[in-house]
Amino acid sequence: PAVRRCMQAAAALLLLAGTWYASRSVVIENAAKQYLSIAAPAGQRVDITLQDGTTVCLNAGARLDYPVRFGKTRRVKLSGEAFFDVKSDPVHPFVVETRGVHIRVLGTSFNVKAGERIEATLEKGRIALESASGEELATLCPGQQAVVDARSRRLLSVSEVQTGKYT
Repeated sequence: PAVRRCMQAAAALLLLAGTWYASRSVVIENAAKQYLSIAAPAGQRVDITLQDGTTVCLNAGARLDYPVRFGKTRRVKLSGEAFFDVKSDPVHPFVVETRGVHIRVLGTSFNVKAGERIEATLEKGRIALESASGEELATLCPGQQAVVDARSRRLLSVSEVQTGKYT
């Protein structure tokens, strides 16, 4: 009887451990599909550090949706205005999706303002603006700003600016 109880306890423990491991694996696999949201209240800014070390400063009224865990591409969704200081990781590109325009970066600092016009202002590094279908709209160097019409997703201008006014 003692041996039998010991075997039953071991079997129960094994079953419990297996169930825990299986449930943990499912959570990890689905984590990249689960999004969190953060919004900056009116009149306030919100600073957030993402799990890869990227920092984001949301301006008043802005909202950022980001995955619990990044996959091969570090993809976030923005509505409103935010400043990004992206942690460099050439193997895992960083993409900001906003109003049908995607901003692809590797490691850089830039500001995005998404309204009727999408304004991307690059402080350092390099970014490329693309339509949601993958058409390249513009590639910016430090000190440049691109303006895209949010409805038509057409590039309106690329100009040299004093980044301090925008970032």
